[in-house]
Amino acid sequence: MKTALFSVPGWAQGVACAVLAVLPGLAAAQAPAGPGRSVALDEVIRQTLARNPSIRLQERQVELARGVLQQSSGAFDPAVQLSANRKRDNQPLNEANRATYTANYGRLAGGAVSELQADSRSAAISLDKNLAQWRDPVHVGFLHPQ
Repeated sequence: MKTALFSVPGWAQGVACAVLAVLPGLAAAQAPAGPGRSVALDEVIRQTLARNPSIRLQERQVELARGVLQQSSGAFDPAVQLSANRKRDNQPLNEANRATYTANYGRLAGGAVSELQADSRSAAISLDKNLAQWRDPVHVGFLHPQ
C-alpha cells in the first residue's frame, strides 16, 4: 500500500497544469526579447493562445462554417441563361414527289423542285431565381421563334 505525503484536489491539479502550460511562455517573457525589452503577461497569454493548436483548429472550423453558409446561400442567386438555335432541314424528293411538287410549285421555285428545305430559328432568354428551398424555381423569360 502506497502512502502519499500530501494530496492535491482535482481543481488544483487543473490550475497547476494550466500554469505549467503557460510557464514556457512566461520564461521566454522574462528574458528580454531584444535589447532592454521585456514582454508583458498579456502578451505572453496572447502568443500562447495564438499558437494553441486546439484554438487554431476551432478558428478553421469557423472559417469552414462561413464557407458552407456562403455556398448554400449561392443556390438563391439569380441565374440567367441565353440560347439561340438555327436549324435547316433538306429532304430529297423521290421521282413521284419531284414531279408533283414541280407541277404545283415549280413556277414559285423557278424550275424543277428536287428537295424540300425547312429553316427555323429561335432565341430564348430566361432568368431563374430560387425563392425558397421548398418551392420550385421561378422562371421568367420569353421565346421568340422566327
